[in-house]
Amino acid sequence: MNFVLLGIIILSVSFGLMTGSAEAVGAAAAEGAAAAVEFAVSVGGMICFWCAVMELMRRCGLPDALA
Repeated sequence: MNFVLLGIIILSVSFGLMTGSAEAVGAAAAEGAAAAVEFAVSVGGMICFWCAVMELMRRCGLPDALA
C-alpha cells in the first residue's frame, strides 16, 4: 500500500512539474500538511478530554456502582 501511495505522490508531482504548475502543487502540499496538523491536534485534544473524563469516573467509583 505504501508503494501505491508513493507512486501517486511521485506521479502527481511529476505531472505538476511537467505542466508548469509547480507553485500550485507546492501550495496544495502545504495546505494539506496544515490541515493534517490541525486535524491531529483537534483529535488529540478530544482524546485527552475523554481520557480525563474516564479517569475521573474511575476514581469516583462509577464503574463499580454501575456494575
